[in-house]
Amino acid sequence: MKERVKWITIGFGFMVGVQVLASLLFIGLTQMLKDSPNLVLERYWVFVIFGLTLGAFFFGGFVIGRVEEAPRITDAMIAGIATLALSIIVFLALPENSRNQFTGSKWLADPSGNTASPWASAPLIAPALIASALGTYLGYLWRRATR
Repeated sequence: MKERVKWITIGFGFMVGVQVLASLLFIGLTQMLKDSPNLVLERYWVFVIFGLTLGAFFFGGFVIGRVEEAPRITDAMIAGIATLALSIIVFLALPENSRNQFTGSKWLADPSGNTASPWASAPLIAPALIASALGTYLGYLWRRATR
């Protein structure tokens, strides 16, 4: 049991760490776009941030699945839900004018930046948890293939 908790925590750390890196990338991109607004990248940054956010959940789940003896998708779900809970805490703790800088909380805000209703946020949670579960399963398959 201690081993499972340890790897859930490590997967959680990967999920949060990649989201923080995505947020830093987003802040850098917004500064770059502010300095030179004619950049071609402006249309594509949303896809990059979305991909990094889903990649965070996938990679965290992959790490969990890589070390498990069985495909324990619930462990990845626990890490994913903990990551989403931390995103909620960060979103609510940040001042309203800087909430848009943390990309891990974009699913909590509506297009105008205000707190969205739970019904609008719920469908945005599913891809993150699915990516986490898929990462766990593929990590487990990789482990089995490399034995």
